[in-house]
Amino acid sequence: MIGPTSVLLLRRLPVLWRENVSFEVSLEELAGSLGLGRSTGRNGSLQRTLDRLVRFRFAAVEGLGDLAVFSEAPPVPAHQLDRLPVWCQTRHVQLLGTHLDGLAQLHAAPVSPTSLAARLDRLSRPSPTGRPVPSLHR
Repeated sequence: MIGPTSVLLLRRLPVLWRENVSFEVSLEELAGSLGLGRSTGRNGSLQRTLDRLVRFRFAAVEGLGDLAVFSEAPPVPAHQLDRLPVWCQTRHVQLLGTHLDGLAQLHAAPVSPTSLAARLDRLSRPSPTGRPVPSLHR
């Protein structure tokens, strides 16, 4: 839905966040690092990519020159989910169900600070089953 350039940009951001959650980068450098050339015009590839991230709720414009990028993806809206292949619809439902089950478990019982720290530690380690586990991002 968001295209390969948008996915590439989202995958690049954790590399940029290593030093600081908030960072500045020139549009020319960012476009060049994504293989989009140095064009940063209103109708350029980078601007279309950024607009797409905002349109599909992966980011929000916070001010002149400021873009907030969300660390979690929103669920696919029902009208768009119907357009996806069946295997993709099935996987989306599984991932969303797992996420909602995890939220329900977090709210089911009071959480002590020690218990919360243990949960966060467990989430930050790779799954021994090879299945994806929720991860914490900046």
